[in-house]
Amino acid sequence: MTLTIDWWECHPLHLRYHRSMRWASMEESGADYLLLVLHTSDGHRGVAEAAVRLAWSGFSMGALVTVLEEVVLPRLKGLDVSDGEATERALSRIPEHSLAKSVADAACWDLRAQAAGVPLWKLLGGRQTVPVSWILTRQAPEIMAEEAARITGEHGIRTLKLKTGQGLE
Repeated sequence: MTLTIDWWECHPLHLRYHRSMRWASMEESGADYLLLVLHTSDGHRGVAEAAVRLAWSGFSMGALVTVLEEVVLPRLKGLDVSDGEATERALSRIPEHSLAKSVADAACWDLRAQAAGVPLWKLLGGRQTVPVSWILTRQAPEIMAEEAARITGEHGIRTLKLKTGQGLE
């Protein structure tokens, strides 16, 4: 099956946390994400998302959308993205911009799965279920202990990532 990208949509999102998070150099109350939707001429849609944090990727939301719409996606428009190697060649010709290229590539993989009528995890040879972890962010130790007890008790999560760096006390 041929999958030719006809048009796309970029949806900037801001998702609020249930409480503010304190990191080593900043505090934030939510995170920004970009939802990319690729549309083919025959009605398939491929969706991918990217976390947009200037300090992590070097991209602001505006910069990511601009690079996608002016640099990356025009290279894929009209290309048969059912051919993973052709897609990879087209993306590899673009220097830098790894976040923009990776979100476009992920959306192409989702398109392939949609066209094949299978979940993406199955197309990639993955497993239906995977273990998850919970991040305990920088709080007072007793608050983090209460959160760990609640999360493990309510959700059965057994792997916890502990964010430290608050000082020895």
